[in-house]
Amino acid sequence: MHRHDAEQLTFLIEGKIEVVIGHETFVASAGDVVVVPGDVPHEFRILERMVAVEAVSPLRPELIPSDSTQPGGRSSGAMEQL
Repeated sequence: MHRHDAEQLTFLIEGKIEVVIGHETFVASAGDVVVVPGDVPHEFRILERMVAVEAVSPLRPELIPSDSTQPGGRSSGAMEQL
C-alpha cells in the first residue's frame, strides 16, 4: 500500500479490480468510480484486464515525465508552476 497528499479518482471503464482503502476492501467493476481521499493508505489489485481514467488533485509532479512537453509548448516545469 502507499499514500500521497493528492485525492485520487478512478473511473473503471472495463475490467475488475480489488481496492483497499484504509481498512476497507471491496471489488470495483466497469462503471464504478473509486475515490481515495488524500493521505489515506490504498492499493489496487488488477483482477481482470482493465481500462480506467484516473485524476489526481492537486497535481502530483512525480507523475509527469521531466522531458514531456505539454500542449501549447509548455514544459512540465511550467505546468508545475500553474
